[in-house]
Amino acid sequence: MPRRYLALAVAALAAALPQTVELSYLASERQLGPVAYRDPLGAPSPDGAWLATTSGLRLFLRPLQGGAVRELGPGTQRVNELVWSLDSRTLYAHESNYPRTEHGWFEYDPITGDRAEAAAIKRMFGGVEASAGVAGISSGQFRNLSFGPASAAATLTANGASRLLRFDLETGRARQIASSSRFHATAWHPDGTVACVRGEARELELDCGGSRNLVAANVYDRVVIDSSGRVVFARTDESGTLDLWESANGAEPHRLTRFARDAYAPYLVAGDEIVFRVQDYRISLATIPATGGEVQTVTTFQSETPSWDRTGDRLAFTFGTWRRKADDAHYPDIDQHIGIVEVGGELPASEPHHIVRSSYSEDQGMHWSPDGRWIVLHSHANATDDLWLQPADGSLPAWPITRGGHETGWPRWSDDGRTIIYPTEMDDGSGRVRGHVLSLEIDSETGEVVRPAEPIPLTDYDGSVNFAEFAPDGENIYFESHDGIGKRSLRRVSIAGGSPQVVHRYESEQWYSALAVSPDGRWLVYVAPGAHGKFQLYRVPAVGGEPEQLTVDDTDKTHPTWSPAGDRIAFSVFNYESSFWQLTR
Repeated sequence: MPRRYLALAVAALAAALPQTVELSYLASERQLGPVAYRDPLGAPSPDGAWLATTSGLRLFLRPLQGGAVRELGPGTQRVNELVWSLDSRTLYAHESNYPRTEHGWFEYDPITGDRAEAAAIKRMFGGVEASAGVAGISSGQFRNLSFGPASAAATLTANGASRLLRFDLETGRARQIASSSRFHATAWHPDGTVACVRGEARELELDCGGSRNLVAANVYDRVVIDSSGRVVFARTDESGTLDLWESANGAEPHRLTRFARDAYAPYLVAGDEIVFRVQDYRISLATIPATGGEVQTVTTFQSETPSWDRTGDRLAFTFGTWRRKADDAHYPDIDQHIGIVEVGGELPASEPHHIVRSSYSEDQGMHWSPDGRWIVLHSHANATDDLWLQPADGSLPAWPITRGGHETGWPRWSDDGRTIIYPTEMDDGSGRVRGHVLSLEIDSETGEVVRPAEPIPLTDYDGSVNFAEFAPDGENIYFESHDGIGKRSLRRVSIAGGSPQVVHRYESEQWYSALAVSPDGRWLVYVAPGAHGKFQLYRVPAVGGEPEQLTVDDTDKTHPTWSPAGDRIAFSVFNYESSFWQLTR
């Protein structure tokens, strides 16, 4: 966390919190992009010696009270969950690969850094079929793992049901404690019983419904119960963000923290200390001259994924207060909408000048048709993950024009107004899920789809398409390709398909960062880390060649888009971190 924000946070908290609560800042971990990422994870060891954290695909270990940071493991898989053994000798990580075809538990030795398949967990879960009557499962399907004395608990979703299981660590035998529509977390009570957060009400229940409610409702993420039975948990306040609360033996909860963004995921360390994390997420829009130079701030509120209209007078973007844990719990029904700012108006704008769509359904990536009559956008409305179309004047509500998408990306319109291209993920027939670029044709007078979406055939290509943009000639497209862990390329191919030509290769761990094509077709702009690790804008000749760095300041960038006149480039500027704090009651 930057020092200026840390100082402000501590000053505000000192005035707002009970005098019996003390807060100490521990560390921060950076996330590599705003799209497709979630908060960096962090898990302190129970003895208070270590703090394990994630950033992108990387897993780090640092002494909790300060010291050298080490990277653990190969850094090739997404870490979804971190859990320490009660003796603090083993760190367990639930990991999944990029195509999401494999997932499982691994164990790390904090002293040696060695990584191995979590044999103890695999053995523990191996008895589930015989003990709990659940067949055809793998250890990777178990989540919400927590350890108690000589026991462990975890949840399993399989065959259309969610189960809470308790395991004897000595025998490996399992028994089912409860079933539910959904479990959100598990925790151990000092009397040796398991508590869980479950259901739509998100109640914290001892024995998961068998005994009593410890907290009536609105409990998110991790929960800890100390030796006296006091519960520390996260719940939303009037602003919709999470803060830590405490309840002693079923008494009315009282508030422990007050942060501007989510404060959650408490861990009990060294007997009575609480370590938790706070989300620091800020994103806005800016522009620079096309050859680089002074940055102009366009918005001061949470906004991203800009696109220009064909006059160059307006920028469309996504806005809202998403990335909150409460939003994720109801995903894709999140606070993410589409707005417009007049670039020639008073800037920076503190709010949208116009709101195009407000549906609480992950609306993103709006793009105008060349004649300005239509808007195409990505939405999750009505349980879709597809493209929607509407008149630009708002005279009719939007309607879907594709169906069956998965991780559908931002659409782009051809200059003649007839064709729309967009990326979406599909099974390539081998069980591997990767991004493809699709095209469809539109009647620009009526908005009717005259040719449904179909993949552009790419031969001699084994990567994954993240974003696509038309070349000015309308006969070719450029796309951003994911070629492996940390490997990216910019490629060109005919709109009819063929073997994509590599224009430029580079390294970047940011996903879905997009690219921009200059109106004259001479340049491509992309995102890659600069000399000090922050993501910057670069331009490279569209025929290939040496790249030029356009931005140099100490902020992360993403989502470049070129103005129709070719004189400016708009982009998103973001800061995305988890900061870790220690709370003493």
